[in-house]
Amino acid sequence: MRIQYILLLALLLADKLAAAQSLKYFETKHLADSLTFKNEYSLAGNAYTDLLVCCRDYFTTNDYLDGATVYAKLGEVDKAFSFLESLASKKHYNYPDYFVHQQKWAALENDKRWKPFITQVKLNLQKDIKYYNLKLKSELEVIYINDQKYRLPLDSMINQYGADSEEVDELWRKMAIADRLNLKKVRSILDTFGWLGPKKVGSKAAFALYIVIHHADDYPKLQVKYAKMFKKAILDGTSDGKDNYAFLQDRILLNLNRPQIYGTQLKRCKNGNFAPFPIQDSIHVDQRRQEVGLEPLKYYVRLINQMSGSH
Repeated sequence: MRIQYILLLALLLADKLAAAQSLKYFETKHLADSLTFKNEYSLAGNAYTDLLVCCRDYFTTNDYLDGATVYAKLGEVDKAFSFLESLASKKHYNYPDYFVHQQKWAALENDKRWKPFITQVKLNLQKDIKYYNLKLKSELEVIYINDQKYRLPLDSMINQYGADSEEVDELWRKMAIADRLNLKKVRSILDTFGWLGPKKVGSKAAFALYIVIHHADDYPKLQVKYAKMFKKAILDGTSDGKDNYAFLQDRILLNLNRPQIYGTQLKRCKNGNFAPFPIQDSIHVDQRRQEVGLEPLKYYVRLINQMSGSH
């Protein structure tokens, strides 16, 4: 009995330590993101280094990319390559096109380590590509481009012409047409092949499936249908993206006029700030967010407000 009690205490302690480290990761990540957004790259670089030291087990692909970007902007080439080389070796990064014709990598391109790094990323792709459905990969990547085509310029168009302008209305019209066409194509793919994860089509193409269903607000029944398919793929281990599933689930609940679960969906208040739509069991929202890999709600809302210029 005493041994069982000690084991239980050990498990509880391990859970508390893991939760503390997870919170430390999100706190430091939020700091790094905020400093980067304010162009305080030196302090942001320090934050990414601290993040790597304290929370290496939580470090994501995007963390390595963001840290490398910050140090590249600072011209701290050695530190930038430290992040990139870990990206290629530890995360098996396999998307070489990300590094083509991007000004942010200019400080690194003449370094002797640049070509070997790109070669490693290409080798990673060669190892993975034999498992891909290349036809679907290509089709889904085009779908993703079409999904973003009218969304990326939306904020600048609103700032330039106003939210109620003819120019912005035309952009919304084109977006709606593109969304309907994308949804038709994605439905055909999902109904034929099921939910495809990164191992079958690559990360960008897999994300395209999610984002098209996420944007299908006019078709809530279809969102529910394919969200179930997405969840099954996650549980079966054929797809990742617990965080994306959380966003989709909240979006569906909002479209059904029900409280969200994870607090991912925000509204703009009269004071100009963003705040979450109603959340069920809001006291435990951060616990649920942690389970799917999302930062505490206060950091999420704070960063959105910072990025939107509300704070």
